[in-house]
Amino acid sequence: MDNTTQKSINIFSLNVRGLNNDRKRRTIMSWLYTNNCKIILFQETFCQTDITLGSDGQVVHNKTNSAHSRGVSTAFHSSLNVKIENIHKTDDARVLLINCNIEGVNTSLINVYASTDRKQRQELFKKLKYWIPRNADHPQNIIIGGDFNSTMIELIQIKMTTLLLTLKI
Repeated sequence: MDNTTQKSINIFSLNVRGLNNDRKRRTIMSWLYTNNCKIILFQETFCQTDITLGSDGQVVHNKTNSAHSRGVSTAFHSSLNVKIENIHKTDDARVLLINCNIEGVNTSLINVYASTDRKQRQELFKKLKYWIPRNADHPQNIIIGGDFNSTMIELIQIKMTTLLLTLKI
């Protein structure tokens, strides 16, 4: 008989097109609470300073110097047992990688916001092919989410499948 207990954790990814407005932030957080979200990957936060997302949990930001583009944040609900080991950020505020332990499981959690510009997006994906393996401390447990601004056909054309296979996702 297997005595292990599995716990499911709801992880959402949401392009919020800005989190600087208090009312919008409260509305989003209320919706996430209603849907039992435990980890949220936000893209296009426009955050230039740290913001709080309510009284619950930890929030990690990759802030931008622009009030109108980029920026990603990852939030953990307070009910989760999360120990953040280290954090890696790209200079353009489009990627956030958190090496952590979630409920006893070592995990590398990656939040991506790719550009709408095809050339910039392809360059980011090529960069990630090397950047992720270099920074992910837990390659056996990688969770990657975000807004890739791509169709699956485009991802295949630029060999994103190579990245996925390399990471054994």
